[in-house]
Amino acid sequence: MSAVDSIKHAYQFIRSLSLYNFYRKNSKAYIGFVTLIALIGYGYLLLFPLGVVFGSYQLYLTILTPFDNHMLLATVSWASVVLFCAGITHGIATIKLKQPEGIALAKENAQLVFDRIEEIEESIKWPKIDNVILSRRFELNIIKTPRWYAPFWSKSTLVIGYPFLQTLSPENFDCALTRKILQYSKRKNLLVNWLSFLRVSWAQYPAAFKERNIVGDQLSYWFFRFYSWAYRSLALYTTQLDELQADELALNHLNDRDLFRAIESVRLVQKFLNEHYWPKLSDALARASTSPEKIKPYEHLPKTAAQMMKSNKVDQWLKILTLEDESEGSHEPSFRERMDMMGYTKMCPLKPFEKTAAEYYFGPANPKLITHMNKLWAYHIKQELDKNKQSESARKSNPAEQKLLVAF
Repeated sequence: MSAVDSIKHAYQFIRSLSLYNFYRKNSKAYIGFVTLIALIGYGYLLLFPLGVVFGSYQLYLTILTPFDNHMLLATVSWASVVLFCAGITHGIATIKLKQPEGIALAKENAQLVFDRIEEIEESIKWPKIDNVILSRRFELNIIKTPRWYAPFWSKSTLVIGYPFLQTLSPENFDCALTRKILQYSKRKNLLVNWLSFLRVSWAQYPAAFKERNIVGDQLSYWFFRFYSWAYRSLALYTTQLDELQADELALNHLNDRDLFRAIESVRLVQKFLNEHYWPKLSDALARASTSPEKIKPYEHLPKTAAQMMKSNKVDQWLKILTLEDESEGSHEPSFRERMDMMGYTKMCPLKPFEKTAAEYYFGPANPKLITHMNKLWAYHIKQELDKNKQSESARKSNPAEQKLLVAF
């Protein structure tokens, strides 16, 4: 066997041991594995209350025994266990998990948005969204924030990215919104849906403990810092599976062509933002040619996106999407896999639209909202730039090798 063949076989063997390969070859075993990992988090949250109960019982039994040195030592030991577990339990039980970042929308200020959400909820009879937040990122998501200290009963927040509204037609946004709420309704594989949502739920704990930072929180902070990272990585492909099941579920409620157009539009806009729009803003900030306050990204985004949809790059991006058949390391399934599941072999030509979803849903209030969102964006970008400057000043490396890291 040649050296090349040996390297090839070694590579194939190592790849066969990957988490992605495990998920693709035996999805049921993978789901079972992730379920066991998910239970570790619940086990930690329940460990200390159970420790209080068990320690108190043992303390009671110890006190009933005849008094001697052994009884005294055992009493002190069990009392220490009870106090320690009670302290950790109190710290966990009183933690306040943060709501997602963004502007909380009130019904009177976004009547059409809430009307549409209520229409969808009424049509599927379940569930109910508790809050609606407008964020500065290109996203459409539902975040579950535990109401109590353990993620048994959660508050559901619909997070709508303002760029999402600015770059999609009202029809495409409606399809995407319906699909997302259907996904949250848990009508397709409750277990996978639960495991997928836990990836975000567990990640809220270390941030909450770090922000409060009182005596006794360190143990929980370090546990959840490692555990949430490990769970988010190991459960990555539950989100892929949940997304595919959401597509399948949406096909029962939406026109398949409308759904496919919406998904296609979302992926194209993602490529436009990630490969063109956000990098262009990042370059301007890196050159220090302008301040975040003067950039005003949401003022120019709708027009720039509309021009992009008419350019030759769209055909190139469409071709790239049709060839996308690997999804290793991503929380999203490949576009080719989604196309095959929906029965599409060709991309649909994009249709131009006159009014964005933001213009439709916010009407005359949209210009004021653009101004407000630009200020919000500038505020957060300035904070991130300040953090970058602090870290860069610590290492003083070659300026040409420094890379500006800003979460647009």
